[in-house]
Amino acid sequence: MAADNDTIFVREKTARGHTYLYLVENKREGGRIRQRIIRALGRKDVLLASGELDRLVASLVRHCDRAVILSDMAAGRIACTRCCLAASGSGSALPR
Repeated sequence: MAADNDTIFVREKTARGHTYLYLVENKREGGRIRQRIIRALGRKDVLLASGELDRLVASLVRHCDRAVILSDMAAGRIACTRCCLAASGSGSALPR
């Protein structure tokens, strides 16, 4: 999906009296920022009433947390303890 310098966010747009939500990507191309709609998520009122909006937000937060951790590991800001634990023979990457 997005590279390190790209941004993904949720946008609200109102059309025909309803508010719609979209997952949008900002991408730098040749010094300019281009926006691309990745997916239309649906009408905000319907998503709120069905509980889907809460589920979508929770999913996005989980993804963001993982992305930040992976970016920090790739940049060397945090150590990869899973590799070290697996090499030590503990068989688990999680503390007990």
